[in-house]
Order: sequence, then structure tokens, then C-alpha cells
Amino acid sequence: MKLPSAALLLSLGVVACGPQTRDEAGAGADAPPPFGTEVCNDGVDNDQDGSADCSDSECEGVDACPVCEPPASQPLALPDGNDEDGGACTTDASCGTNHCVAGFCANPYTSQAIWSSFAQSSTLTDPSQLTKVCLQIEHSWLADLQIELVAPNNAHLILHAYNRNQAAGIYLGDANDDDDASAGVSPQPGVGKTYCFTPTATTQLWSGATTTAPDGFSEEITPGDYASAGPWNVIANAPLNGTWELRVTDLWADDNGFLFSWSMEFDPSLEGGCAVIIL
Repeated sequence: MKLPSAALLLSLGVVACGPQTRDEAGAGADAPPPFGTEVCNDGVDNDQDGSADCSDSECEGVDACPVCEPPASQPLALPDGNDEDGGACTTDASCGTNHCVAGFCANPYTSQAIWSSFAQSSTLTDPSQLTKVCLQIEHSWLADLQIELVAPNNAHLILHAYNRNQAAGIYLGDANDDDDASAGVSPQPGVGKTYCFTPTATTQLWSGATTTAPDGFSEEITPGDYASAGPWNVIANAPLNGTWELRVTDLWADDNGFLFSWSMEFDPSLEGGCAVIIL
């Protein structure tokens, strides 16, 4: 007689532990899904923060989700240059270890950004999807400089072209004009301002509007969006992943500056789940 009693108790236990009906669970409605850790490949916003799968920052680098963290930029001193004395050139090959910049063998100041967040082997088919390149910079003589963005395939986008006759004596940012690197003094940063280059702007940097600098007699270019000196489409079909390099070349012996940071902004559609990538 013990076995039937045991069987009866087991059967009752199953009934008692069975699922509740919808009405028993509460007001006849499905219970909301529980909050929790985001699952990165199920198409569901598991943690209910408004982003699902790769669009959730918790999924960066998980499963097929890219790492959206951009490379970090580093401050870069821009001492006085004398690179116009480096000799004439037409290609890098004639400059040894230097580069051919604006027709002169020169030694640019460089900062690299190594990207790996895009889909493998993807390219910048539409160059306007690099929507903005920005520099936070100060320099006491814009006309000394050539500024370029070099893509991983060595395509050169000239953002500002060297020309001693354009914007001579005009500052970028609140430049510190009291330090003289030619006398052995390292550049001491002034106050950087942000200048951006976009594929849609129409005014080049050297011809931008100016305001009076803090020294009371110099003029500085007003921060804002500017057109590149070279055609934006030169970077069409450049690899998205790889080393992008910002080159700032000082081609004159006087005046210096400081690059505080620089950034690249891409169209979000390129990122495969990342938000807009900014360096």
C-alpha cells in the first residue's frame, strides 16, 4: 500500500508546481520580460535600455559586434619648421626618409589613428561618408602650414594647403606667440580652437572670417566648418580599417603651435551597429 500513496503524492506535487494561468499571473496580461544582461545576437533588447544586440554598448567586441571604441588621439607639439630648405621634390622617393610636401622635402609632424571597428575589407565607397575631420589646434602663422589626412592606401586628402601668400600673419586659435623654438624653447601651448573640414563646406580655412586675437592686434580664424583644399573624393575606396594619419607640416622657420587633439567622424551606416565613431 505504500507505493500507491507515494505515486499519489508525486502526482499532486506536479500539479501544485505547474505553471500559473495568465489570469493568475496578473490582470490577464503577459508579464514583462525580465531586465538582465544584453544578449548580443538574439534581436531583443534584453536589458531594455533602448538598444538591442550590436547597437548596445555592452556588446562591443562580443560575438560579431565590432569594437566601437575609437583610437585615442595624442597632443602634438608643432615646433618652428624650416622644411622649405629641404629641397624641391615631386615624390616621396626623392626625399629619402622625409616626405614630399607642397613640392619640398619635409618632415611632417604626424599622429596616427588605427581603425579596426568596420566590417572586414570594407572601403569608403562614398567619400562623403567621412563626414568630418576636426582639429583642436593653435598656431601663430597659418600660412606656414600644410595639413593632410593620409588614408590607409596612402591617398592624401589636403585639408589646408601651404601657401605663404594666403592668410599670412593669421593665427589658428589663441596662439602663444611668445615662445620661440628656433631659440631652443619648446612650444608652450596657447588655447586651441576647433576647426573642422567637411565634404560640404564651401570656404577654405585660409579665407575664413577672422576675429581679433587676445593679444589685441593679431587676427585669428573663426572656428567652424571649412572646405578642404584638395578634392574630398581623393579618398574614395580607401580601406576603412587600418592606419589613418594626420600630417601637419611646418614649412617655415618662424612661429609654432600645438595640436591638442583631432577627430574623424563617419556616417553611422558604416559602423555595423556602432554609434557615430569619433576619434
